[in-house]
Amino acid sequence: MPRPYSLLSESARKLPDDAEILYNLASAAYCMGKVEEAEQSMQRFLALAPNSTRSGEARLFLEMGALVNDVSGSQTARSDIDKVLKADPKFLPALMAQAALLTTEGQS
Repeated sequence: MPRPYSLLSESARKLPDDAEILYNLASAAYCMGKVEEAEQSMQRFLALAPNSTRSGEARLFLEMGALVNDVSGSQTARSDIDKVLKADPKFLPALMAQAALLTTEGQS
């Protein structure tokens, strides 16, 4: 387990109401493929800090994560994903949603 993720996990256990730690833990967990943990941490972040300067990005994180599992409304999904990636071409949840969409369309 990479050290930054491990430290963030430990910090989140010790400081469960620290929104900033939860946000960073969610990002680290997602990068490690721990999607469920990432989504739970991001949801907790939003519950603790709904008006944070990062709340918009946190909501996008969760929206793009939901699209990974259900890209059935592909035209709307494509538009949403394209808009996010235009603003931040390296936003990992949007990249994953784009990959899921392309896969459902038979592209790899």
